[in-house]
This record gives sequence, C-alpha cells and structure tokens, in this order.
Amino acid sequence: MALGPASTIPLIVAGFIAGAVAERVSRRWILALSVVVGGLATAGIGLATAYWMIFGLRFLSGLAAGFLYPPIMGLLADYFPEK
Repeated sequence: MALGPASTIPLIVAGFIAGAVAERVSRRWILALSVVVGGLATAGIGLATAYWMIFGLRFLSGLAAGFLYPPIMGLLADYFPEK
C-alpha cells in the first residue's frame, strides 16, 4: 500500500474544514496547534516500528498540514491589508 495518499487525502479534506474553522476560531491557535501536532507526528514517523504506525502518523501529519494553510493566508491578509 502506498504512503502518498496517507498524507495527501487528509491534507485536501482538512484544507476545506480549516477554512471554515479559521473564520470562527483564533487563527493563531489553529496555526500553533497545527505546528505542534504536525511536528510530533513527523517525529513519531522516525520512531515508528510498523507500517500501520507510519501510515497513521503520515495521516495525522497530512491533517495538521491541511490545517496550516487557511490560517496562514488569513493572517497574511490581516497583517497586510490592501491600500
């Protein structure tokens, strides 16, 4: 079984969900939580001893990455408004 879809599919799905959540919840908190969860999941991949562990951690890492992009774009729009 391929590992590519294990992170790509959750990244795409989480992007849609994160866009809606980022409009209602603090973008900074979503960003911080995504970085922490993604970092821990990525570090866990290095410690995994079985294929299913790698697959699950890649899934979690993709989910965290999907939650990164919408808050980042929203924060950039807030910090650099149109003139």
